[in-house]
Amino acid sequence: MAQKNKVAFVARMDEDMYRKFIAVAEKEGRTPNNHFLHLLRTNIAYYERIHGKLDTSGIELVFLRSWRAYKYVRQTRTCTNEKLCHSPV
Repeated sequence: MAQKNKVAFVARMDEDMYRKFIAVAEKEGRTPNNHFLHLLRTNIAYYERIHGKLDTSGIELVFLRSWRAYKYVRQTRTCTNEKLCHSPV
C-alpha cells in the first residue's frame, strides 16, 4: 500500500491537558501520535455523519507558521511572506 504524504503539525496546550492526553493515550494503548490521529479521525467521522462528506478539493496545502498566516492565505489565496509560511518539503 502506498504511503500518503505526511504533514507535521504542532499543537499548543497547557501542561495539565497534555498530561491528561498522555494518560488517556497510555490507558488506551496508543502512542501520543496515534492517539491524536484517532481523535482527529473520530471527530471528522462524527462531523461528516452530521453535516455530510467534507469537500477538500478546494483546500490548498500551504505549510504555514501560524493560524494568522492560514487566515491570510485563505483570504488572499497567496502567501509570499516567508515569515508567515514556507514551501512544502
